[in-house]
Amino acid sequence: MKNILEIFNEVGFEIADKIDFKGYKTIENEPELIHIVNDTMIHLLSSHDWLDLIKVASIPITCSELDKDIIHAYRYSTYGFNVFKPLTNNFIYIRNAQGKCISSGKLIKALNEYIYCDDGFEINFYYDKFLVKKSPTGLYYIDFMYLSSAVVYDAQNGYEEKSNIENDTDIPVFDEYIVKLGLKWRLLKHFNKDYNTEYNEYIQILNKIIERG
Repeated sequence: MKNILEIFNEVGFEIADKIDFKGYKTIENEPELIHIVNDTMIHLLSSHDWLDLIKVASIPITCSELDKDIIHAYRYSTYGFNVFKPLTNNFIYIRNAQGKCISSGKLIKALNEYIYCDDGFEINFYYDKFLVKKSPTGLYYIDFMYLSSAVVYDAQNGYEEKSNIENDTDIPVFDEYIVKLGLKWRLLKHFNKDYNTEYNEYIQILNKIIERG
C-alpha cells in the first residue's frame, strides 16, 4: 500500500504540465496541501457506506430496580470508537444475558438524533453518546453497526486507524485510484487551473462505486 506522500507526488507528476509540479519531499508540514488531502478523504468518507469501514458494536447494559427510571448515558469512546456515524439503514438488536435476541428494529432519524423505541426500550443515539431512557431490569446487550470515521492507517503506529491525515507515511483506507482522482481535481483547483474534466471523471467513477454497493 502506498502512503499519502507517494500518492500525492504521483498525482502531481500526472498533471505536471499544467501546474509546474516538481515533487515534494514532505507534505505534512504544508497546511494547504494537508487540507487538500483531508478534504478528499472527508468527502469520500461521507459519500458512501464503505464496506471496510462498517463496524459492529456490542455494548453491555445493566439496569437494576433502583435505577430503572433514571436516564443512563453511554459514551462511545468507552467502547473503542469516538462517534456514531449511521449507516443508510441502521438496525439495532438487543440480546438478553443468554444471547437471545429480545428486541430489534430500525433506528428512526429525528433532528440530531436516532431513536429506537418499542414496548420495553427507548434509546436515543447521538453523535458522541447514546441515552437509555427506558429498559427492563437485568443485563442485556445492545448490538448495532456504525461507520468508522477512520480515513487512514498510521504506518508509524501499528497501522492504527485515524480520522485525519497528519503524516507523510499515513496510508489511505480508500482505493488508491479514487483517492488519486479526488486529489487531482483539487490540486488543479488549488493552482487556479481548469479542473472540470477531472472533477467530472471523479464524480462519475465515485457514482459507479456507490451503485455497485
